[in-house]
Amino acid sequence: MIWKNFLKDLIDVTSRLISVIIIIIIAVMVYVGLDGITYNGSLIVDNYFNEQNVADYWITGNGFDENDCRYLKGIDGINEVESRLVFEASENNNENIKLSLYGVDNDSSINKPYIIEGRLPENNEEMMISSEFAKKQGLNLGDEYSIKILGTKNEIKFKISALIKNPERMHNISPIMPSPDYSKYGFAYINKEAISNVLKEGKYNQIVITLDSDADNEKIKNDIIENFDSKIINIVSLEDNVNTNNLQEFINGIKPITKGLPLIFFVIAALLMVSTMSRLIENSRLAIGTLKALGYTDLKILLYYFMYAFIVVVFGFMIGGVLSKIIITKPLFKILFGLNDLPYYIITYNKVALMKAFILTAISCMGTSIIITRKALKENPARCMRPKLPKKERKLLMERIKFIWSRLGFNKKYIIKNTFRNKGRVFTCIVGIAVCMALVLTCLGLKDSINNFTNNIIKNQHRYDMYMTLNTKIKEYNIDKVNELEEIETAQYNMNTRAIIMKNGKQDIINMIVSEDTTDLKLIDTYDENINLPKEGIIINDTLAKDYNLPIGDYVDIKFYGKEDTRKVKISDINSNINGAYIGKTYFEKNGEIFTPDYVYVKTSNIEDLETDIENIDFITEYELKENITDGIISKVSLTSLVVYNLIIVGGILAMVVLYNLGIMSFYEQIRSLATLKVLGFYEKEIKKLQLTENIIFTIFGIIIGMPLGNALINVITRKMTLANLQPATSISSYIIAILLTVTFAYIVNVIIGRMMRKIDMLGALKSVE
Repeated sequence: MIWKNFLKDLIDVTSRLISVIIIIIIAVMVYVGLDGITYNGSLIVDNYFNEQNVADYWITGNGFDENDCRYLKGIDGINEVESRLVFEASENNNENIKLSLYGVDNDSSINKPYIIEGRLPENNEEMMISSEFAKKQGLNLGDEYSIKILGTKNEIKFKISALIKNPERMHNISPIMPSPDYSKYGFAYINKEAISNVLKEGKYNQIVITLDSDADNEKIKNDIIENFDSKIINIVSLEDNVNTNNLQEFINGIKPITKGLPLIFFVIAALLMVSTMSRLIENSRLAIGTLKALGYTDLKILLYYFMYAFIVVVFGFMIGGVLSKIIITKPLFKILFGLNDLPYYIITYNKVALMKAFILTAISCMGTSIIITRKALKENPARCMRPKLPKKERKLLMERIKFIWSRLGFNKKYIIKNTFRNKGRVFTCIVGIAVCMALVLTCLGLKDSINNFTNNIIKNQHRYDMYMTLNTKIKEYNIDKVNELEEIETAQYNMNTRAIIMKNGKQDIINMIVSEDTTDLKLIDTYDENINLPKEGIIINDTLAKDYNLPIGDYVDIKFYGKEDTRKVKISDINSNINGAYIGKTYFEKNGEIFTPDYVYVKTSNIEDLETDIENIDFITEYELKENITDGIISKVSLTSLVVYNLIIVGGILAMVVLYNLGIMSFYEQIRSLATLKVLGFYEKEIKKLQLTENIIFTIFGIIIGMPLGNALINVITRKMTLANLQPATSISSYIIAILLTVTFAYIVNVIIGRMMRKIDMLGALKSVE
């Protein structure tokens, strides 16, 4: 009998449970769906790296030989060592199409190419080439491809034996383009012997190594630097290799959004479940008393009302889980990671995320249901079957201030008294609205912060028109030749070199950018318009400062490339926008070094004419327009906006459902009071005004509380995001939009409640309490 009655009651309360089910669906869908993006990304990368045995370190230098490889193999913690030849090449007769060329052994086991079609080269006249590059260039298996190794006269023709992908070129970018462009840049693998004549016999310019799982990275790196100092140009770890680790870096960058914000949805679900179950139990006091009187145990009655929450959890979790993969994970994954050259992959569910989502759903729904029901079961059957006595009201502080209270009209007195009569309802309404306001504002604020970052890059940091790379053997008169070009208004010359930084027994090879003292075309900081480098000292990035515990004003030992002696230099500034370190030309030369620029930023009056002129200048090896470079940087960061846009949409839906649920709850809580007012002769418009004014007050307080809460969330997320140096920059328009959305949702709910007031059953409402 009890379960037949349950089915009857379930039909009556279905409308109230649907809103909570919708909240659970959204919460599970967002939590599991966004987690699926980072989970699948990491899973695909880990499997790809393991199967192709990606390197842990790339050691680039001059004059490596087999003795060096044997020495490295003897270092404790190093697992595998392979030497190879790496050169930049161009398509023969078309220097605008570049190719990274890797000469490896036939039995190479590190960074193994992932063959899409074809086979390994069988001789020195065959090559394996990037499948995406081949597609753009119209190349197929068996085609011959002629290339020229840059800086040499070597022109070699190869037959394509395989179309490949490779994890070390998963994000295949050039030195000047931060975004992959296979119409211009590709990579290929050949037998080492095919290009062994480029360097001296038995010499190599790169060694790749893999480490044991328990290897001491810091000790190994120090050992390599100390023993190969004169040969090494650079050591790049897997974590710092932008071509290899870009996808994982992006995943880590968006984790603060995908892990943090969805939890708010479960908080709201718990809040609504408390409200719904409280109302349900309150209306079921007579039924609970009757069941207890008939001999049903508290456990059975608890299970009876627990089933309402169980139904919410089952439907909400199942529907949300299924939709998470279809609506969020699959489409967003394809867009977010589309720039990475990945092998075939399958999107799967993260079982751990599903389990966590189920636990969060169970706690927010079934947990609250048990707590509320147990509270009601403490009363005996006789008391349960009697209507709950109204609480004894105390005079409000305002009522005691006679000269204020006496001047208030009935409407104002009614609203104030009614507000403080049910503090739980007031708290639930205000908190619900505040959380929704905060969520919408957070999403809009993140979007503003991303837009602010991209606008600062375009308008503030990148003030040049064109970027040119120069031959490393450039002479002073060549610089003059660039300056003499009529189309060039100003130029800023930079030099890339390496240096060894040492402090307290630790050392590392860092990228050192030597720039002219005034960086008026390419600024260091995205947000700071300061264009002058320090006259004494260097600027280092914040990661380096943290690793070496270097505050501003401290000193560090530096050994410049190719020099034996060390110099003590001052840390003049720390900046999160740079990689490695910056040093001014004057200070660099003051330390006995020679400034030999290898790239230049130029401001021009005529782009087209300049492009024509530099085609005939042999020491300009490559150039790119500012728009192409900035678009590449911006596209990476802007992808984060897609996640934010999705959160804005679901946040808006969530806010609408929450406000509707809270509005309906408030209406039913006060239905007897509203019926009493009707009996006393109040017009419908007057009653509506009383009820809706109260809802408006709650909305205003919710908005006021939600704004600082939203700001706090924005600050936390931007601080933890590693994808870019985002700074909170919420615009006034975002505040206005968030407020308008919240007010609009509240207005829609008020309209719905206003129509419900016309259908109040005065007799039924008034006889509910004697």
